[in-house]
Amino acid sequence: MRLVWNGDDWVEREFWANKDEKRSDLPSPMIIRDTAGIVSPIDGKFVEGRYARREHMKTHDVREVAPDEFTPRYVNPKRKHLNRD
Repeated sequence: MRLVWNGDDWVEREFWANKDEKRSDLPSPMIIRDTAGIVSPIDGKFVEGRYARREHMKTHDVREVAPDEFTPRYVNPKRKHLNRD
């Protein structure tokens, strides 16, 4: 049995009314999980989900840093050789 989405519900393919209607090339709907919660380094509050994280960053007037914008500074003597000065 093969199911297809008819816009309202999953139905068996042979009972699908709009068989000739153009379908997406995707084999199934794309489902993206929400991000895991984090503890904010700014105020220590727990922020859970994409929307809450965007609002938290907007409230504190901050943004995420791209990996190519950040160069880590190591202070541990064992890792100081990794600094890119």
